[in-house]
Amino acid sequence: MVTASPSGPSGNLRSFGIAGRWQRSALARSLPLAACALLISCGGGGSGSRNGNGGGSAASSSPPPPAITISVAAPSAKVATSATAQFIVAVQNASNPSVNWQVNSVVGGSPGVGLIDATGLYTAPTSVPTPIPMVTVSAVLVADTTKSGSAAITVTAVSQNQSNVGVFSWHNDNSLSGANTQETALTQAKVSSAAFGKLFSCAVDGALYA
Repeated sequence: MVTASPSGPSGNLRSFGIAGRWQRSALARSLPLAACALLISCGGGGSGSRNGNGGGSAASSSPPPPAITISVAAPSAKVATSATAQFIVAVQNASNPSVNWQVNSVVGGSPGVGLIDATGLYTAPTSVPTPIPMVTVSAVLVADTTKSGSAAITVTAVSQNQSNVGVFSWHNDNSLSGANTQETALTQAKVSSAAFGKLFSCAVDGALYA
């Protein structure tokens, strides 16, 4: 503070007048700095919300839960009429993995396309479905019917001279020839040199073990 020595009544007035004006001027100059310091120390001046974050950004939201996936596996590509096939379902990221089984979109199936129980055991119909022998087995999540998985299987007819497709002797037949004459998928008509055999070859610089 700057003061002046009093030199009388008028001098005192001049001294106090000068000091008062200097104090007001000093306060005006220091007020913006003090206000800025107050805002900074309180975290103000930012664009943050009123949730106590101050000038910082809002808290990030939690990541979304993993997607629910359902996969269905068939034991084979084909099944004979009246035979059974065990389907397997795998449900991931669902709190309730229970599913309802369907055959061609019918819960539990039907006599025309085959029946399926709660464990996924499919029983083929007594005759080949028409006009399409292939049926679709689906597992639909009970908690969310929009989530499902499916697999297809083809129903084939059993020849008149065989009652089932089981193998009941060593080497598959009474002649012990090693031929499986009850094969329904890899028949002699389908197994040919055009579809089976060496597909390609390449040179190697060492021994290969398979």
